[in-house]
Amino acid sequence: MKREDNRFGVKDSKDMEELFDIIFDHNYLGIFIFQDNTIQYANSAWSNITGISIEEMYAWSGNEFIQKVHPLDRESLVDKIRNIQAGHEKVNGQTDWRFLTTDGETKWISMYAKPIVFRNKSAILGTSVDITSQKQSMMTLEESERKYRFLIEKATDAIFIAQDEKVKFLNPGSIQIVGYTKEEIVSMSFLDLIHPKDRAMVGERYRKRLQGEQLASTYSFRVVTKAGETLWCQLNTSLIEWQGRPATLNIARDITRQKQMEERLQEVQKMESIGRLAGGIAHDFNNLLMGIQGRASLILADLEKKDEKFEHLQCIEEYVKSASNLTGQLLGFARKGKYEVVPTNINQVVEKTAHMFGRTKKEIVINSNLALDLLPVEIDRNQMEQVLLNLYVNAWQAMPEGGVINLETKNTFLKEEDVTPHQLKPGKYVMISIADTGIGMDDSIKRKIFDPFFTTKGKGRGTGLGLASAYGIIKNHNGIIDVRSRKGKGTTFDIYLPTTTEQVKKKESIKGELVKGSGSILLVDDEEIIIDVGKMILERIGYDVYTASNGREAIETVLSNNDIDLVILDVIMPGLGGGEVFDRIKKIRPGLKVLLSSGYSVDGEATEILNRGCAGFIQKPFDMKSLSVKIKEII
Repeated sequence: MKREDNRFGVKDSKDMEELFDIIFDHNYLGIFIFQDNTIQYANSAWSNITGISIEEMYAWSGNEFIQKVHPLDRESLVDKIRNIQAGHEKVNGQTDWRFLTTDGETKWISMYAKPIVFRNKSAILGTSVDITSQKQSMMTLEESERKYRFLIEKATDAIFIAQDEKVKFLNPGSIQIVGYTKEEIVSMSFLDLIHPKDRAMVGERYRKRLQGEQLASTYSFRVVTKAGETLWCQLNTSLIEWQGRPATLNIARDITRQKQMEERLQEVQKMESIGRLAGGIAHDFNNLLMGIQGRASLILADLEKKDEKFEHLQCIEEYVKSASNLTGQLLGFARKGKYEVVPTNINQVVEKTAHMFGRTKKEIVINSNLALDLLPVEIDRNQMEQVLLNLYVNAWQAMPEGGVINLETKNTFLKEEDVTPHQLKPGKYVMISIADTGIGMDDSIKRKIFDPFFTTKGKGRGTGLGLASAYGIIKNHNGIIDVRSRKGKGTTFDIYLPTTTEQVKKKESIKGELVKGSGSILLVDDEEIIIDVGKMILERIGYDVYTASNGREAIETVLSNNDIDLVILDVIMPGLGGGEVFDRIKKIRPGLKVLLSSGYSVDGEATEILNRGCAGFIQKPFDMKSLSVKIKEII
């Protein structure tokens, strides 16, 4: 070999062999020659990669070597070797495969193989490197990407990237919320999806965030879907870099139902506040009416019907009754008063009130679809009749040219999300639906219809207390009243009342005229007007009267007078309230009868006292006849 042709700069074949040994044995690549189905040569790097000694490898047959290849890669690797060995030009000699070491470990090997002639016969020269750590990292990354892709694709929230006011990336949840296709969304400005009233606010926040201003990352706004529906969304947004430029990463959640629940809760709280005010006014007004009614009754008792003053006094009583009806509606709205609660099949009340109403409004057609298997509910029947009649009147006034009222009852089950805004418990309820074909109403009116004194009628056509009273009565029965309406499409009121396991009872009516009696009665009330007029009425119908202006006086009077036959007890008094006075009286004289008297009950207090054994209840203002009948019932 001439020196100028010696590319390695070696002197002779011995030097060449030494150089070959150095390159072969000290290469970081695993190198082997595969021929005649066996490994003819292998270097230490190949031994290190496989974990098998060179001597052991030389002793293997080709089949033993192939058995060390991972089962999932075995067939493809054998085919690859055959094709390379056959010299197929289109075969790429690079391949990745897994090797099973003697200690059970799996290693990933990247191998490049090419056909050669060794000792005048065809063979394969292979160079390999251990890529296990790279493969594991890649698989970990791929697994992570699969997980994130799965989370993003399966998320019900909208996840999207916004840049240049365009959506650059979005998940299926985004499409599901707004209803547009992916192509439609990416072709428009994302601000086009925002409700017009919120668009400026959202756009300003977006631009300020891109400019680096520190803003709250979470806020709410409305979007308009492709179908035209308005939804509330809560957005969590952050500044990111996307393809080398600023963008925002956004996660939006549909909170429409939550917003509706919040609005309902706010409405309930508002109505509660107004109700407390209305109840207080009605209570005080009833005491004044009691004074007027009582005085009129006393004078009427001394007059003959032919006396010219008799008619005037009767008119005064009628006016008091009308005023009492107004305060009754206020108390209904204020949820004060529910005294004759009995298990009832609500179909009976619906049918009765529909018949009464239908007789006077011939231009209205009433259709009924009442469930035959309706569960009983515990109601004050008189108050529930008042509610239904108010709703019928409301429907009639919405159909000036005549129309149809559809009545429906059915059993239903309200879930947690249905009752939470109303602070009630989920469970079995009875639904009463009153639907009309009238003019309907828009959202602005719908939000106010249960407010006391709100009316769309002209002067003299209504007090605005009918629906307010209906609202309060239903709430006081632990029920729900909802309204659905569209302008020109009619209105539907849905009432939900909790069911009871008690058996239905028939309503008993009591009639009678002024009844005189004898015995001693203790009248307890903190209002001087009631004490004065009540004492005179009781004396006029034959009773001896003791009076007490507070709870302590009442207890002392009972202790010192054994001849008392009945106590007429006000429910609401400062200091000792009616409930505590009743309990103490029953301890002193267990057999002594007690008649409750009040303008309303507070949080069901009157009902609770009645349930503890109280003999009866009379509503202020009352006249001489109704008081005499009530006393007769008891003693």
